[in-house]
Amino acid sequence: TRPGTTLQALEASLRLLRPGGCVSVVCYAGHPGGATETAQTADWCARLDGTQWKVLRYALHNKGPAGVSLLFIEKAE
Repeated sequence: TRPGTTLQALEASLRLLRPGGCVSVVCYAGHPGGATETAQTADWCARLDGTQWKVLRYALHNKGPAGVSLLFIEKAE
């Protein structure tokens, strides 16, 4: 996966959500380019309008920079 296509897919998926709907994204930083993709995806989520979206980030901090993290995006009702 690559940041450009990942973010395009996320933008398309959010347009399809109804109020209360959600998208979950599992980020794995351990592959080549994975740390960049994870950071760009998390930054994109952080810029979502807080009045329209709730974003939860869950990460395994004891696994170092190559750990897995989860981004959970919910559309406000």
